[in-house]
Amino acid sequence: MNLDWDDKNLNKYINDCIIIENDIEKINLINGQIDKSIKNDTSNIRFFPEENSMNDIYEKIKSFGNINIIGIDSYQFKECPPGISDVRKYVVSGEFKNIITKSGISGDFAGTICEKALDRSIEIHRWKIKILKTKDREINVGVASDDFNQNSPHWNKGYFLYLKQSTLYSMTYSGKNIKLKKVQNEVIVEVDMKNKTIKFIIDGDDKTIAYTNIPIDKPLFPTVILYSKDDSVEIIKC
Repeated sequence: MNLDWDDKNLNKYINDCIIIENDIEKINLINGQIDKSIKNDTSNIRFFPEENSMNDIYEKIKSFGNINIIGIDSYQFKECPPGISDVRKYVVSGEFKNIITKSGISGDFAGTICEKALDRSIEIHRWKIKILKTKDREINVGVASDDFNQNSPHWNKGYFLYLKQSTLYSMTYSGKNIKLKKVQNEVIVEVDMKNKTIKFIIDGDDKTIAYTNIPIDKPLFPTVILYSKDDSVEIIKC
């Protein structure tokens, strides 16, 4: 018989027995703690609120009608209205209805505003416009008033940055260049309701204020206007 082989295996068996003995001690210790907890009358684990209470709350919530949880605190685009001209048709998609894609033919600008106006009680509003697909960045982003016509968008209904040339088109300006760099991927729109200003932050580059003295006495809506077919952008709260 090979004695070296026996010695090695004997050491292994001894170590295995020690491990098993330690495990048994740990198990006994845990069992003792469990028994002690069961005997302790002050130990009382339960759900709160109780199930019946939760069911009552749930029924009250349902009584208010359909509740849309997703999209809270996000920007949602208005759907394309029926009867819109072929050149201005677009599709709204995304989990929160925050993606707009021009489905109509190229040849004229098509745009939409978001469902909700900017809250005038909030001092600073910020949202990001991320380019998902574009032919040549003929895209305008900014804000528009509630009389913005989806079937015939006009520059004089709001305040915009034209991404292709980084120029301003609005109620005040028509192609004003304030030396902003061209947008490659995304632009953040910042509306200061207190100071009545609009700033555009291009690809993380914080630039000077683009618009001043914007009218906040009437509702303003985040707005996107597209030109080329299949151009697509996403609006993200930030």
